[in-house]
Amino acid sequence: MQRALKIHAQFGVLRGIRSAAESALEFLPFGVVALDEKGGAILFNGLAKSVIDQKCGLSLINGNVTANSPASKQRLRRLVANATTPPGQGGGFQMQTTSPAFPVLMISTMPLTPGSEALGGQWSHARALLFISA
Repeated sequence: MQRALKIHAQFGVLRGIRSAAESALEFLPFGVVALDEKGGAILFNGLAKSVIDQKCGLSLINGNVTANSPASKQRLRRLVANATTPPGQGGGFQMQTTSPAFPVLMISTMPLTPGSEALGGQWSHARALLFISA
């Protein structure tokens, strides 16, 4: 019984950490997209969603973040594949857009270390983060 209570308490701590992480994402000065093992977008913070919704060089097609220009589309696809394929590798590139709101975007990725799945929810499927800064 004590073991069950201890496990229940640990799950409560993990839920609190997940909630704090999701709240913190909204205060970052750049866009963040969590990516699953196939490179699909599973979570967005508000700034990432705004850039994608405004079609400022990036779009969401079939659940994947994609660049609007052919050259940037290929670079983004390769960047996401490198970050989500074990052992995972981060990287980045600068992208010119036609949007006056965001004329230049810096796109970068970071693989997540094993253990993020312990946060549960949609985070259990996150394998990498995509960062969007203007």
